[in-house]
Amino acid sequence: FEYGFGYTAEEVGLRGPGTTADLAGSREGSPTRSLVVAYVKSAGAPQLTVRPPPDGKSSPLWPKGLAGNDVGSKHAYRLWGEGQPGGGDYNIGPPDPAEIIVLRPTRIQLEVREPAPAPVMAGVPFSLNVEAFPEGTQAGDTPEINLYWTPTRSGANVDNESTGGRSHRGPNKRRVYEIHPTFPDDPAFNDPFYEGRLQISGRLHEVEVARLLDGHLVLVYPRLKIIPAPTEANAVPVGITLGGGDIELGRGDRGCAEFKLMVTKGRTDSQGEHLLPLMTHGDAYPLRINLDSTLPASLEDALITVDGTQLWTPNTPPTTPTWSSPRQLSAKQLTGRPHQICVQVGQVNKGDDVRLQVSFVLDEAPFNQFNEVITPFTFRVKVAEPTMARKLAPLICLLLSLLLLLAMARLARRRPTLPPDLRYEIATSWSTPGPPGSVGRDSSTGNLCFESASVALRPRIEGVGPLKFTTHSFPSESFITKLFGLTPQHRLTTKMGDETLGWVQPVSAELFRLRTSGAIQLDEEILVSKGGAVLLEIQKKYSTQKNKNQYHFRLVYR
Repeated sequence: FEYGFGYTAEEVGLRGPGTTADLAGSREGSPTRSLVVAYVKSAGAPQLTVRPPPDGKSSPLWPKGLAGNDVGSKHAYRLWGEGQPGGGDYNIGPPDPAEIIVLRPTRIQLEVREPAPAPVMAGVPFSLNVEAFPEGTQAGDTPEINLYWTPTRSGANVDNESTGGRSHRGPNKRRVYEIHPTFPDDPAFNDPFYEGRLQISGRLHEVEVARLLDGHLVLVYPRLKIIPAPTEANAVPVGITLGGGDIELGRGDRGCAEFKLMVTKGRTDSQGEHLLPLMTHGDAYPLRINLDSTLPASLEDALITVDGTQLWTPNTPPTTPTWSSPRQLSAKQLTGRPHQICVQVGQVNKGDDVRLQVSFVLDEAPFNQFNEVITPFTFRVKVAEPTMARKLAPLICLLLSLLLLLAMARLARRRPTLPPDLRYEIATSWSTPGPPGSVGRDSSTGNLCFESASVALRPRIEGVGPLKFTTHSFPSESFITKLFGLTPQHRLTTKMGDETLGWVQPVSAELFRLRTSGAIQLDEEILVSKGGAVLLEIQKKYSTQKNKNQYHFRLVYR
C-alpha cells in the first residue's frame, strides 16, 4: 500500500485491547480507505476488529474482502471503507498486545507563491517556489515527494516532462520546493510573447498524490542574447595603439579600451541575428551600465567613463549625467559601432591589478529582470606602484603639519625676550696677571651666584684713567628662534666686535643670564657660574678677561 498506492504509514505503537486511533489523520478529515495493520506475538491466527466511534456510522469494507490475517507473518489487516468525516477516534481491537500501524492515502495540495503571470525568457531557466501541504489544511507535516513539471502552450506540450528540485521546511511545517523550469523558444511565433502554462504534479513512490490545478501561468518572451567582443580588454594609455600589452597607469594617467556589442540570439533573417523591437520603446533601446562591485582602494579616486559619459565618479552625488540612468540608443548606436571605456587614475596608494566587471541592463520589462540578456564586460586596469616620494608624501605632510602646530604653540606661549631699549656698554683696559686669587665662593645674599665651583683669577688692573664705555645694541632675534619659540640668545661682543664675550638670555624684565666660558667679576667678587652661566643685573659693572685684555661691561636702558 505504501509503495503501490502512495500511502503514508504511521506507527501507533504497541497496544492492547481497547486501543483507539485517528484513522483519518485529522479530526476534520475522513478515514476513507485507511488501512489498519496489527502485528501480534501470540500463537495462532491474529484477529483484528475496527469499530467506528459511538457517534460515527459503520461503513462497509471497500473493496469487499480487504480484511484478513496471516499466521506465518503473524499479522492481521483491515481496510476501512467510505467512512464519515469528523467521526473521532476509531476503536481497534486486537485480543493481545500488538504493534499497530495505520496507513492512510497521501493527499497533498500544491501552491505557487509567485504572482501570476510571471514573465520569463525562452531558453533561460527561471526559479519557482512550490509549496506542498496536506490537503484540506493550511499546515501539517508533509512527506517528501518528487515534483514533475511540463511547460505547455495552448494546451499542447512543448517540452518533455522534467523533475528535480530541492526542498526545505517552510512556515507551518509546509515543504517548499525550488524548481528551475525552462520554456523553449519558438521561432515561428512572431508575437512579442506567448502565454505558457507550467503543469506541476507530485508523486510519492511513483504514485501521483498532488497536482496543481490549471497549472501556473507565465508570459514567455523570445530569447535575446548580446555579448561584448572582446569580453575582456586592458586599459591602454591614450596615444598607444589599443590592444597593446599590459601597461601600468600612474596618478593622472588615462587609459581606454574598445569593445563592440554583438547580437548572438534575437530575430533571425537571411543576414543573421538582429535586435528585437521592444514593446514600450520600439526601435529605441534604453541601456544602463553599472559596476558590479565597489572599486578597490587603488581606484577609489578614479574617473571611469563609457562613450564619454561617466560610469563612476568619486563625487557624491555626481555633478554630471551618468550611466545609472538609462540612455536611449538606436540599434546602430547599441550594436552597430564600437564602445569605448576609459579610466583616469586619481590618487594612488598602492599598485594593483584590477578587473572591473561592467554589467549592462536593457531597461525594458521583462528584459531588465534577466541577467543573461547582455554578458558583462571585464575591464582590466593595471595601476602602477607609487614612487617613494608619493608613498612618503602623506607622512611628510603629517610631519610638516605637526611641526607647524608645534611652532604655533611655541609662538603662542609666553617666553622672556630682551626689552627693545636694552643696550650694553663695554670698555677695555690692559691687564697683567696678578697673584692667584681665591677660589670663588657660594653667595647666600643674592641671585648672582650659583652652586658650581668655578676657579678664576682675580687680575690686577692697571688703569690709565677713567674707563670709556661705548654703547652697543644686541643683534635681532633669529628666525629659527622665533619659529620654534626658543628663548633668545643675543651675542655680547667686544667694542670692535671681533671677540665674543658671551651670550645674553632674558630671565625676567630686570634679570639676565650670561653664558660664557670665562670668569666673570663683579666689583671685587668673582662670580661662580652654574653650567657655564651667571646672572646679570641692570647698571651693575662686570668684568672679564679674554686674550690678555680686561673687558668691562654693563646692561643699561637707552
